[in-house]
Amino acid sequence: MAVKPPWERIIDCCMELSNYVLGYQRLLFPYFVLHDHVHASNVARYARSLSALVGATTQAHMAILECSAYLHDCGMALPPRVINRLELTEGEVREDSEEALKKLEDVLGSKYREYFQEGVLRLRSELAPLGYLDALVVRALHAWLSARFIEQNLYEWLRELKVEDELLHQVTESVAAVVRWHNSNVKLVDNTREVGGYRVNLGDLARVLRLADAMDFSRARGRFVYEQLVEDLRENSPPN
Repeated sequence: MAVKPPWERIIDCCMELSNYVLGYQRLLFPYFVLHDHVHASNVARYARSLSALVGATTQAHMAILECSAYLHDCGMALPPRVINRLELTEGEVREDSEEALKKLEDVLGSKYREYFQEGVLRLRSELAPLGYLDALVVRALHAWLSARFIEQNLYEWLRELKVEDELLHQVTESVAAVVRWHNSNVKLVDNTREVGGYRVNLGDLARVLRLADAMDFSRARGRFVYEQLVEDLRENSPPN
């Protein structure tokens, strides 16, 4: 059986990691539109079809784009204790988008500071599923949480492929950047890096990922949220 080229194996590995991690998303986030492995696969498919719009046609472009699509929501599927261990800082988010933090503070009010008491994100509970406020925070910051998870784990996951070490570092850093920038509050600029001998504009790939992500809104995704809310209302409503 022929061995697949390195770029294809990298994509397959990211898809496998996506399926593994995002399988827990429904348990952790019952109140939000689904961001599970099915959504990730849909986004990857849309991203492939849109890639030519920004000239993303090389193997490196497609690998970074597809891996980013598969992993862009993984921060919404992590247990609370894992999220706390990522130690996402307020400064990291502010570097990309002051607006994202301002919107979160507007929603949380005085409780905002509880989440960044020492400048590092810490959820109020490490129990799953997430409480509603914790879920709001993770939803707002999931692009950065996903990127941090990728930075800390993707390289080790890819090492099993026996691919050139420098390429794996380049892929990990590039995927993390595109995932971080898929948040709509980040002002995108051109950011060209070398990945496997190719010049890749990560800003363009983030633009494609945003559009592909927005395209996957189906009745099925919305219906799951509706059913969860109805079930909770039934359980928590006082008896007649």
